Amino acid sequence: MKTLRAAADLLSMAWRMDRAKLLRAMLLLGAGFVATPLVAVGLRELTDALLAGQTTQATVVGVLLAALLVLELMGQHFAHMSYFELGELAQNHLHHRLITAANAKVPLARQEQPDYHDDLQVAQSQTWKISNALESTLRFGGLVVQLAIGTALLVTLNPILVLMPCLAIFLVVAGARAQRLLDAAQQSAAEHTRRSQHFLRLATTSETLLELRLLGMHDDVLARHAAAWDGATSRLWRGQLRAALTRGAGQLAFSVGYAASLLLVFQQLATGTATIGDFVLVLALAVQTTLQITAAVSLLSVLQQTGMTLKRIDRLAEPQQTEPRPPASAPPGPESGIVVRDVAYRYPGAERPVLSDIELDLAPGTIVAIVGENGAGKSTLVKLLCGLYQPTAGRIWFGGREVDAGTPGDGTVAALFQDFARIELALRESVGVGACEGPQPAPDAAVRQSLARADLAELPDGLSDGLDSILGSRYARGAELSGGQWQRIALARTLVRDRPSLLVLDEPAAALDPMAEHSLFERFAAAARAQDAHGAVTVYVSHRFSTVRMADLIVVVEDGRVAATGTHDQLMAAGGTYAELYQLQARAYAVS
Repeated sequence: MKTLRAAADLLSMAWRMDRAKLLRAMLLLGAGFVATPLVAVGLRELTDALLAGQTTQATVVGVLLAALLVLELMGQHFAHMSYFELGELAQNHLHHRLITAANAKVPLARQEQPDYHDDLQVAQSQTWKISNALESTLRFGGLVVQLAIGTALLVTLNPILVLMPCLAIFLVVAGARAQRLLDAAQQSAAEHTRRSQHFLRLATTSETLLELRLLGMHDDVLARHAAAWDGATSRLWRGQLRAALTRGAGQLAFSVGYAASLLLVFQQLATGTATIGDFVLVLALAVQTTLQITAAVSLLSVLQQTGMTLKRIDRLAEPQQTEPRPPASAPPGPESGIVVRDVAYRYPGAERPVLSDIELDLAPGTIVAIVGENGAGKSTLVKLLCGLYQPTAGRIWFGGREVDAGTPGDGTVAALFQDFARIELALRESVGVGACEGPQPAPDAAVRQSLARADLAELPDGLSDGLDSILGSRYARGAELSGGQWQRIALARTLVRDRPSLLVLDEPAAALDPMAEHSLFERFAAAARAQDAHGAVTVYVSHRFSTVRMADLIVVVEDGRVAATGTHDQLMAAGGTYAELYQLQARAYAVS
C-alpha cells in the first residue's frame, strides 16, 4: 500500500505541474511497451511463414517487426524527454515539501530530538533520487501492461503457463524484505552519518580551521571523522549484504519455477501440440517476462524507497500529540502582561525537570533581566515565554491569552538567541526579513534605523553596494564580516520589527566587550521605555551585571527555580546569589 501511495503521490505531483508532459510521456511509453510483446507474436508468425515457404507473408511480417522495434525504441526515447523534465520538477517540489515540513509548526522540543534529526538526514539524502522515482512509476506501469499482454498470449498456448509471471511473487516479496533491511540500515547509520558530516564541516569550514590548527586538532578531527564514517558504512554494508542475500533467495526460487515452465513447453513441442513458431513465441515471451519481472522488482524497490522518503517527510511535519488540559479557573485580564503560574518543564527523555514551580508577573512596559549561572535554565525559561516550548506543567498567559507552543504571545514576538542565524543575503534582506509580514522585507528606512540601534549605522557606507551588498562568501563573493558584526546584524534583524509586544534578547552582545554591550543596552533601554504606552515587555538575558542593573526587574534563576526577583538595589540589599555573583564579577573586573 505504501508503494501504491508513493506512486499515486508522484503522479499527482506530475499532473499538477505539467499534465501535458505527463500524458505525452504515458502515451509514448505505453506505445513502446505494448510493442514489446507484439514483437514476440511477430517472431512466431515470421518463423512459421519461413518454415512453410510463404515468402510474401514473411516479408510483410518482417516489415511489421521492424516497425514494432522502431516504435519500441523511439517511444521510450521521446518519452524520456518528457518524464525527465517532470522528474526534475518533482524533485524541486519535494525539496520544497521537505523544507516546509522541517519548518512546520512542530514543537521545538520535538525538532531537537535525535530521531527527528535522523529522519531529516535520511530524507535529505534520498530526495535527490525523486527525479528517477517518477520515471520508475511510469515504467512500472508500462511493465505491468507488458506482463498482462504476455500472460494472455501464454495462456492461449497452455493455461498452466499463467504461473510463469506469477513466479514474480518470489522476487516481489524478497525485494520488499530487502528494501526494509536497507531502510533499517540507513536509519541505524543516520546518527553516525550526521556525526561524520559534523567533523567534515569542522575540518573544512573557514570559521573552525583557524582554531583547529592552533589547537593541533586536525589529525584528531580526521580520526574522529574516519571512525564515524566507518561506523556508518559498516552498518550500511551489513544491511546491503543481508538485502543481497534476500534478493538472491528470491531469484533462486524464481529460476526454479522458470525452468519448470520451459520444460513444459519442450514437452508440448515433442508431442506435436505446438509449432516451432509457438516455441519461438514462448521463448521470446519467457525472456521478455524474465527481464520485465526483474526490471519491475528493481523499480518496485525504488518506489518502496520513495514511499519511505515521503513518509519520513510527512512524519517531520506531524504535530505532537498532547494531552488536553482543562481550562484555567481564573485567567488574567488582557492588561496583565506576562503571567507565569506553577510552570515546569522537562525535556523529552530527561528524568528531571530543568525548570520547576516558576511564578512570574511581568507587567506591560517592563524591562526584565534574567540572570543565573550556566545551566540554571535561563534560555529554557525564555523559550517558554516565547511559546517555543510547551510547559510540562503550569500555564503562561500573554495579555490574557494562554501561550501555546507555536503561538507565542500575540504573534508579534522578536527574539535574538545565542545561536543566531547568519543569513547570507543582501544587507537589506538579511536585516529586513526580521519584520517581514509578506513577500517584501522591511523598508530601507527601518533597516537603517535598526542598524543604528545595533551600532552598525556606518556599515552600509563601508560596503561596495550599500544595502545591496551581499554578506558572506559561502554562496557569492560577498563582504566578509567579523563575528561581532554578524551578531550585530542579527540584533538589527531583531530590532527591525515595529512595536513588538515581546522582545527577547538572549545574550545578544556576547561577542561585544562589556563597554560596548553597556552602551548598546543603554540605547535599547531608552528606546524600549519610549514605547511604554505600547506595553511591550522586554526580556534580557546576560551574564554581565553592570548591564543587568539597568533593568526594571531582575529575575534570578538558580537550579531551575526562581530564587529571587527585584531591582538591583533590592537584590543587593537582600544578599543571596545575585549579590554574591555581582560582587564576584565586580572584583574580577577590578583586578583586570
